[in-house]
Amino acid sequence: ADEDDEDKEDLVIPEPPRYLTHSTTYDLTPLMKADCITQGKSVVVRSKLWPAGDSMDLDKSQLEAVKSALTSEIAVVQGPPGTGKTYIGLKIAEVLLLNHEVWNTSKGPILVLCYTNHALDQFLEGIMNFHDKHIVRVGSRSKNEALAKYSLTNLRSTMRKERLVPRDIHGNINDIRFQMHSIQEEILHSSVKMEAAAKHVLSERELEEILSDDVQDLLVGGFAEISQGDFMLQGKQKKPKSIMAEWLGVGSSVKVIEMMGNMEVDQNRINEEEAANDEDIDVDEDAQHEEDKRVTEADQDLMDFLKSNEKRKQAIKEEMDIAFDMNEDQHDVADGQNAGNQGNQNNHGWQVSRKEKRRRMNLARKELMKHSLMSSAERQQKESLLWYQSSSDRWRLYRTWVRDYVMLCQDSVKRMQEEYNRHSRRLAEVRDQESLHILKTAKVVGMTTTGAAKLHTMLQNLKPSIMIVEEAAEVLEAHIVAGLTALYLLSHYETLFLQTCGEDCVPCTEPCLRACPHNQCSALCSQPCTGKLCSQPCKLLLPCGHPCIGLCGEQCPTKCRFCHSEEVTQVFFGPEDEPDARFVELADCHHVVHAESMDSWVEQAGAGGQVGLAECPMCKTAVRTTGRYNNAVNHHLIAVERVKTKLRGEEGTQMREELEVETRALVTAEIQTVDENEKPLYSDKEKEKLIQLVKTLLSPEKSSQHTQDEEH
Repeated sequence: ADEDDEDKEDLVIPEPPRYLTHSTTYDLTPLMKADCITQGKSVVVRSKLWPAGDSMDLDKSQLEAVKSALTSEIAVVQGPPGTGKTYIGLKIAEVLLLNHEVWNTSKGPILVLCYTNHALDQFLEGIMNFHDKHIVRVGSRSKNEALAKYSLTNLRSTMRKERLVPRDIHGNINDIRFQMHSIQEEILHSSVKMEAAAKHVLSERELEEILSDDVQDLLVGGFAEISQGDFMLQGKQKKPKSIMAEWLGVGSSVKVIEMMGNMEVDQNRINEEEAANDEDIDVDEDAQHEEDKRVTEADQDLMDFLKSNEKRKQAIKEEMDIAFDMNEDQHDVADGQNAGNQGNQNNHGWQVSRKEKRRRMNLARKELMKHSLMSSAERQQKESLLWYQSSSDRWRLYRTWVRDYVMLCQDSVKRMQEEYNRHSRRLAEVRDQESLHILKTAKVVGMTTTGAAKLHTMLQNLKPSIMIVEEAAEVLEAHIVAGLTALYLLSHYETLFLQTCGEDCVPCTEPCLRACPHNQCSALCSQPCTGKLCSQPCKLLLPCGHPCIGLCGEQCPTKCRFCHSEEVTQVFFGPEDEPDARFVELADCHHVVHAESMDSWVEQAGAGGQVGLAECPMCKTAVRTTGRYNNAVNHHLIAVERVKTKLRGEEGTQMREELEVETRALVTAEIQTVDENEKPLYSDKEKEKLIQLVKTLLSPEKSSQHTQDEEH
């Protein structure tokens, strides 16, 4: 009797919902048989005056489940597969929607949470049979065409087309988009500049932010002195010709090459030989490799914009001041135009041969692919002697300038990216407001538990009046908390313990039942198994008289290789039709699966630290009660408990305790250290000081109190 009294004290009976008074009536006609409809028109649900059981289209246990759900703040409907839990859940939803004026005083909808997209689609499709309006399906992974018109994405698109978006939300979205587009343009400019710097030779005007005034003066003055007017001041598109190309030896002035002296002639000869020897080098492929490398490092959010604006990128490139364009076709056209204007000669009567143009192209292409740069000290020295350097030094100095130019562009992109991300977050917040506006017009909102975890802030603002959770045994409590108001749990788990979210689950202390002549587990039921999975065939006979197709120590499958040949040997993983194939029957869904393949399937499901149970590969039912995979289930439950520990904020305390134990062990080992003569390394006084220091570090508040006590 005393034990019974203690059990009663621990029993918590849920209170009725606050909207349900002693006189509240419900229309229960969805629960009535066809010839007894009138008896369910107006029923005081918190009374015992419900219609007679034989007038209702429910059996006794189903009726008790419905009563509990409609009259309690929280209720659990549980049972084995096929006992009608989803059917009862839909009946409860139908009654609630028919009587929405009773519970919908706060204008919050019914929130339907399901563990999988498939289960969510099925439940919402069931609701559509009796309520086909004011439904919103959140998430884009639905494969049910009937639910397409209820998807949040489509409803949002329809609202925009019909201009039903609230004016303030619409205005904010447009403002943010405009700002983001402006930032995209700036990033695109910098991106094109970096791309051009890698592929073409930039002019001194394009590099003016990098080049000091002295360097620019030396470039112009030195070239004027050397060329003696051998230079066209105006180039294509009425832009001034670039001195940079002349300085690097890829320009059009022959006089400059002549005045460079033997050093330059020798260098050019070397370049010609290198170009000839390297004809087989696929320069374009290498350059593309560098381009691909750079693109993969760019922010993925902007890739679509950058890739889909080729015309805009070309326009930006044409606005740039490029000294030597590596597009050979353009060079041929430009040279052809100059030839037409000048009689195919330069301005001193020298004709630029195709071979010479090819030499310049190869020189520039080869040098642009190199990575050697100058140090700051060498750069400072070489910049004072611009026109008295070898070709290789000039190109190294040029690449150093370009490196700084690209770094400026990268800094700009980084700043713009941060600004873009800030606006992107603002846009997401405003779009959440847009989504919330749609959800608040609904009477039923459906989403997966993963979606609920991601959208917990939106759910808090939505404030659902009632929540129905399908497949509740699979769901982490934290996924439910976000929108918890009134809750109906529909669980396949036969012994579901409903408790305060986040509390420790009591682990089973019974011995593990997995055992066979070849292997035996010595752990408890709730602990990871110590034994290995047995791969020996079962030697028992099935009721039909044929050999079992299962494994030793496991539950014998109900299917026979001979009596159910077509079903058993149907190829799913591959080895099912082999004569010695062995199978395991999954207790949760009764599918017979190839054992070795299923073992690998379960092992892969737990890889990567993911918190989740393995699923039947055929029907996606969670593998929960199959004895062979008890080890995987326990690992899952342990991971769930770790998540709970983290949610309760106890993770730091546990880590601190582990750290204290480890620290004390290290200090103990240290103070026992001896020298080469086997004498203690520390004196007793030093040991005492070290121990006191460790105590102070580990428990400063206790040490402080101890010191104060000593002073008093």
